[in-house]
Amino acid sequence: MKKLFLVLAFGAGMFTATAQTKEETIKWLTEKLKDFGKNASRATNVNIKSIDECKIVVDYTLSSKDKQGKAKELAFEEILPTNINRIIGSDESYPGHFFYSEEIVITNFEGKFLTKGRTSALRFDDNSVYIPDVDRAIKYLATFCMKK
Repeated sequence: MKKLFLVLAFGAGMFTATAQTKEETIKWLTEKLKDFGKNASRATNVNIKSIDECKIVVDYTLSSKDKQGKAKELAFEEILPTNINRIIGSDESYPGHFFYSEEIVITNFEGKFLTKGRTSALRFDDNSVYIPDVDRAIKYLATFCMKK
């Protein structure tokens, strides 16, 4: 019985020694999210504005043409809560998109509310990140978010 206790105690100690803090998780995600949206067909200037325990804020622009055919950059902001249902896997259609069980992804256009949805507009390039690791890290970060 004593040996079993020691094995369990040692195993628990190893687990807590490898667990990341909230700050380490944010730093790790910031690094991994550098490629977020880089494979978007029309999005440019993709920038991770902020990451905290409750949300990830991403800025990006889309090119469009006005009525005269002149190119114009349209500024968007996407607010992605960390309480994701999952990130769509590499073996599915549209891999790399954040997926939620309800419409909580907020997209703002030119600083004003545009829409709410269940998926992110931008996605990960599944060749540059291992989606299950990012999925796990975001869900772990969400455990620190205090509901208001």
